[in-house]
Amino acid sequence: MNRAVLPVIVLASSKAWQAAIEREFPASMLIWALDENDLLAEADDYLDSAVIVEFAATGEGAAMKWLRLVLEQRRQVFVLASIQHSAHAERLRALGVADVVVAISDTTRLHAMISRHNDRAPEHKLTLEQQIESALPWRS
Repeated sequence: MNRAVLPVIVLASSKAWQAAIEREFPASMLIWALDENDLLAEADDYLDSAVIVEFAATGEGAAMKWLRLVLEQRRQVFVLASIQHSAHAERLRALGVADVVVAISDTTRLHAMISRHNDRAPEHKLTLEQQIESALPWRS
């Protein structure tokens, strides 16, 4: 059985967070979402994948859209927040967010948490489409 290499779905708008994530995770592991709708579509395709969302990329109003991902049992959502938005951290954790990361230096810890999540994900066969997509050299 092919062990699925679970991608990490990312919605981040600030260059600092994008660069930190690109340094920490292999490019082949990342799926970059353009907006909340794209994030939800990608999340539907990869049910067991972890999701990283920058709070500033969506704002409070749009956060309700991606917070529904938290309600799915297998979904781990990690939130990136600037110091200005760190006041929301406790509320987000109370809603079920796996963790809120406020320091760019914590992306190493974020990577470790997502690796543990991926290790616990159930094994399943990759579809032919997923096998081809993951093998493409330009996938990033």
